[in-house]
Amino acid sequence: MTSRNLRTTIAAMFAVSAIALGLGVHAAEGKGEHGKHGADRLKQVDKDGDGKLSRDEAAAMPRLAKQFDQVDTDKDGFLSKDELHAMRAKQGENRQARPDTDRDGNITRAEAERFPKLKDNFDKIDANKDGVISKDEMKAAHERKKQG
Repeated sequence: MTSRNLRTTIAAMFAVSAIALGLGVHAAEGKGEHGKHGADRLKQVDKDGDGKLSRDEAAAMPRLAKQFDQVDTDKDGFLSKDELHAMRAKQGENRQARPDTDRDGNITRAEAERFPKLKDNFDKIDANKDGVISKDEMKAAHERKKQG
């Protein structure tokens, strides 16, 4: 496998949590401390105060801007609260799909089966060839991805 495939695999695994942290989409629900922070952030970004985000407004949130077209499901050029709610719900579903199903800190080959890119790169990530990807091996693979 190429380093690009490895980077893609690792990026996919970390994308959901990174997006959730970066977007502050809890704002749409207004729950808890993070929700308040997210609501404040969205108010700051919504410069015209119309309750939706234009592409220009979303540019202030780079992770959201990258996904603008996917989140803008009605293709009207704006991200509504409903679209942000839907994105948040989908992120919640994706968080449930974790490779470490038994949450022991390791990913077995069987656990990796549900994730095609992880499955395809399993042997490359499993540096000590013990049939399990440890947190340290995943971290090392992530570092290799960052280095290009």
